[in-house]
Amino acid sequence: MKIRQQLALRVTIVCALITGGILVFIFLLTRGFVHTDFVERLTQQSRLEVLHYARPQTKDIMPPGSFLLVNPETSIYSNDGKLLQQKGSYPIPASWIAFMKKKDVFNAQRGAYTTVGRKYTINGNRYTVFVSDKD
Repeated sequence: MKIRQQLALRVTIVCALITGGILVFIFLLTRGFVHTDFVERLTQQSRLEVLHYARPQTKDIMPPGSFLLVNPETSIYSNDGKLLQQKGSYPIPASWIAFMKKKDVFNAQRGAYTTVGRKYTINGNRYTVFVSDKD
């Protein structure tokens, strides 16, 4: 191989590695941002679901599909862990409900689903809401 060809090959390899590194960095940065945004939309959906449950008149103000989630599955529990309302068939494990009795915020990823759990107090009643969807 001539020196000119060796030099061209080395420059090509170095440029390819630098470009590949930049692309991997952008991919990881974007993936983190998209997941954080998805968790925030699930959290907003949980607020909306508990408002629709506790105050049905809010359905007129904010329609259910406001946060661009494809098929959110919602479970609303009372303060003592009793299921009040469920939309969808995604099962919420008893360990998650027990965890939420001690904490106010819950995030989990199980399979293709991401789940958020939040506690809200409306009209003096305490609710625990879980919203799950595929990202």
